[in-house]
Amino acid sequence: MQQRFFSQQNTYYFIGSIILLAFLYFECFVHPDKDFDVFIGASKLIADGKTCYNVWLPVGGSFLLYYYSPLFAVLLTPLTFLPQYFYNVIWFVLNLWFLYRIIKLLFYYLDFSRLTNRNRNLLIALILIANLRFLVFNFDLGQMTIFLVFASLESIRLITNGQKIMGSALLALAINIKLLPITLLLFLFYRAEYKSSLLVVFFSLIFLFLPVLFIGYDFNNILIADWWSIMSTTADNSLLEDLGRPGLSSFILSILHETEGKVALSRNLFSLNIVTANFVLNIVRGLLVILTLYFLRWPPFKKNSNVFLNFYALSYIMLVTPLVFPHQNMYSFFYLLPAYSYLIYFAMKLFALKQENNNYLIPLKFKVGIAGIMLSFVFITLSSDGIIGRNYSDIAEHFHFIAIGTFMLIISLILFNPDRIIENGVRPDK
Repeated sequence: MQQRFFSQQNTYYFIGSIILLAFLYFECFVHPDKDFDVFIGASKLIADGKTCYNVWLPVGGSFLLYYYSPLFAVLLTPLTFLPQYFYNVIWFVLNLWFLYRIIKLLFYYLDFSRLTNRNRNLLIALILIANLRFLVFNFDLGQMTIFLVFASLESIRLITNGQKIMGSALLALAINIKLLPITLLLFLFYRAEYKSSLLVVFFSLIFLFLPVLFIGYDFNNILIADWWSIMSTTADNSLLEDLGRPGLSSFILSILHETEGKVALSRNLFSLNIVTANFVLNIVRGLLVILTLYFLRWPPFKKNSNVFLNFYALSYIMLVTPLVFPHQNMYSFFYLLPAYSYLIYFAMKLFALKQENNNYLIPLKFKVGIAGIMLSFVFITLSSDGIIGRNYSDIAEHFHFIAIGTFMLIISLILFNPDRIIENGVRPDK
C-alpha cells in the first residue's frame, strides 16, 4: 500500500499540486491587481446606474477602459460583493477549469488513441510550453482569452455533434462578451451549418437585450450605444492607437512608417504616409481573410463531419483572429493554441512514421514546416522577458517578434496539409 501511494504518478501529482497552489497564492494574493478589476469596476458602475464606457477604471496604480459587453458586467454583479482576493480565487479556478476543458477538447479533435501514454503526455506538455507565455499572461492579468478559446472549440464540437442549440448559445455568449469569436460564423456558414449560424445570431440578440431584465430597457440601450461608440472608434483609429501592440496594425505601421518604440532602433523599411499605410493594412487583412478559404477546403457550403479537417480550419481561423482584429494585446495570442496543437501533433505523426518505416524520408516541405514551428517558438515564447530579460525582450517587442512568429506558424500550417497524413496511412481517424 505504501509503495503504491508513493508511486511515480502520485509523486508527479503531489509536485504538480504544490506548484499549482503556489501559483494560485502568488496570482491571487501576492499579485492581486489585475485587469479583472476593470470588469468588477464596470459591474459596480452599472449597479449604480452609471455607464461603464469611456470611463477610466483603476487597476492597481494605473487606469484602463472597459471594452466588453454590458451583459458580461451584469453577470459579474455577485462578485462585486466579495473582496478582491476572493473573486481573484474564483476567476483563477474557473480559468483552470477552462484550461482543463481545452485539453479534453484536444482529445476530441486530435486522435490520441494511437499515442502511447508517454507520447500523449509529451504532446500535451509541448502544447502548453509553446503557449506558456500567453497562458501565464492571461492568469497574470485575469483576462478572458482562456474562456474564449474554450468556448470556441466547445461550441463547434457541440454543433458538429448535433447539439446545435447549446453550441450556438455558447458561441453567441462568447461573441457577446468579446467579438473575437465572431470569425467562427464564417466557419459555420462555409460548412453549411445554416441553422446554427441563424441560432448564433438569434442568441446574440437575446444576450444583447438580456440585461434589460436587471437594469431596464432605456439604460441598456444607453450602454449598447456607448459600447458601440467605443468599439467603432477603436477600429477606426487602430493604426495609431495600436502602436506598440503585437497585432497586425502595429506591425504594418512599423514597417511602412517611421514610428517610435521602446528602443531607439529604426525598423521602418518605407516612409509612407498614414493613409497609404492604412490602405496597405486593409489589403493584408483582406489577404489573410481570403487565405481562410484554403484551410476550409473545397467545395464550399457543404457539411463536413471530419473532425480533423475541421480542426485544421479552426486552427488557422483562430490563429489569424488576433492578428486582424484591432486593439488586441499579448494575452489574445493564446488563440494560437489550436494551431500549435495541430502542428505539434502533425510533427509527432511524421516522426512516428519515420520510426515505423526507416525508408520513409520526411519531405523537404515538412522539414521547413518543422523549422517554422521551432523558429516561431523562439520568436514568440523564448523572447519573453522572463527568459531573456527586459532589455532584450523590449527589442523583440520593438521588432514585433510575436507577429513574425505568427506568420511563421501560418506558413507551417500551409505546408502541413492534412491530406498528406491520409496518403501516408496515419490519418488519426482512419
